[in-house]
Amino acid sequence: MKRILSLLVLMFCLFCLSSEAETREMQDFTVQTLDGSFHLSEVLQEKKMVLINFFASWCGPCKMEFPYMEEAYKQYADSVAVLALSVEPNDTTDVLRSYAEENGLSFSVGSDAVAGISAQFDTSAIPVTVVVDRFGQIVLEEAGARSSADDFIHLFDYMTSDYYTKSIPLNGFPSGRADAESETPEKLAEALGEGLTFRNPESPFVWPMKTATDGDRLVLQSTAPLESGAISSLTVQVSAHEGDALAFEYRTDSTPGVNLLTVNTAENAPVFVFGGRSDWAGHAISLHEGENTLTFSFTVALPFSQSETAFLDSFRLLSGEEAAAALAANPVYPVSEQLTLHAGNAVPLSFDDPSSVLPFVFGPSELCLVEDPTARITLTLPENVDPHQMVFYAPYSGTLTSPAAMLTDGTYSIEVAMPADDASTSAIANVLLYASIEDAMDDNPIQSLTVFPGRKSIDALISYLAGYGFTVSLKD
Repeated sequence: MKRILSLLVLMFCLFCLSSEAETREMQDFTVQTLDGSFHLSEVLQEKKMVLINFFASWCGPCKMEFPYMEEAYKQYADSVAVLALSVEPNDTTDVLRSYAEENGLSFSVGSDAVAGISAQFDTSAIPVTVVVDRFGQIVLEEAGARSSADDFIHLFDYMTSDYYTKSIPLNGFPSGRADAESETPEKLAEALGEGLTFRNPESPFVWPMKTATDGDRLVLQSTAPLESGAISSLTVQVSAHEGDALAFEYRTDSTPGVNLLTVNTAENAPVFVFGGRSDWAGHAISLHEGENTLTFSFTVALPFSQSETAFLDSFRLLSGEEAAAALAANPVYPVSEQLTLHAGNAVPLSFDDPSSVLPFVFGPSELCLVEDPTARITLTLPENVDPHQMVFYAPYSGTLTSPAAMLTDGTYSIEVAMPADDASTSAIANVLLYASIEDAMDDNPIQSLTVFPGRKSIDALISYLAGYGFTVSLKD
């Protein structure tokens, strides 16, 4: 029912990525397949990863991606296991055997009817891909079909490489190996500043940063290609005293809230996040006594435009009053006691809903009426959120940005175009706020508004729900 009714909502349908911050152990299982018995723990003694694909014989997207999966599997069969499990009870052994032969599948195929492995995952939309690494940890759960053998080849290459030494959660399929040569430490220092130690990544799956010119400046630029999941990074090592600061300059040319420049400590704690279309700006990071290691990474979560990149320049170690002044000059973003998402020109709507179907359709979203051509949206954010990392999205108008990019005169605000009111549920618009791009891709908003442009769209909703036997009416 929810999948039917959710057609009313204009969802953020880019593609699904895992939103889990940590990996989790895959329960051991045994399942009968067309070629015998598949025992997970035994398979992992021989293979470096297991890809479990939940499908059904009637599923068109499932059938579409199997040739690409098969092509990649043939290249990595010595180190990778693929297990395709049907979640359709009517897919008998005979049906599955014919299906496997028809589609030329050489990996393990079976039914999940008895084993019930799919109960651990959301398989309401198939196909669903689950990746179990060599350590028995689930590192990826993704819904949706892949349309390229390269996607699976990149995944298999990454998971089976010698650089994969611990379980790391994946936000989607990884990009391919980097094919850009690293700059020498001397060349990096020439571009960025003397007296510090710079190095590019050792992993072949992370792109280096390269020297480039920006106007008359010699700078460092991300080389991450326009592929989802591509990362370019630079590590800076500096010996400091208490009270010292690392100052640098940066410029990003990226989709705000989506493709971000981040700075992490050696403990992987983020200390700086930025994205958007910006001019050169300065920033300073407080250092601790002793050796400090900071990694600057630019990640292409989604290649929205042909310009998704970041630049770095002018690194320098500051101390004393100079360090204190640089830290004090960092931008300050307004904070509030709570997070709110509000349309200033909206009228709240209240419905008689005896079956409580509206929360099922719209979730916890506030329902409101905006009869103006635009909705005037304002935000307040608590201290513990990052306005650069959050994603603001209004699907109808195509507005995709971050709260940081919305900041005007000390207020997070933006005007969003409204659809024309007509007798259709498609006129109902959403305004969504996500904690991160990963949550946006998984359609997990922390705040949302459902906006009706007029009485016609309200009546269309009531009529639509009545067709499914729900009695809903607008309160005066």
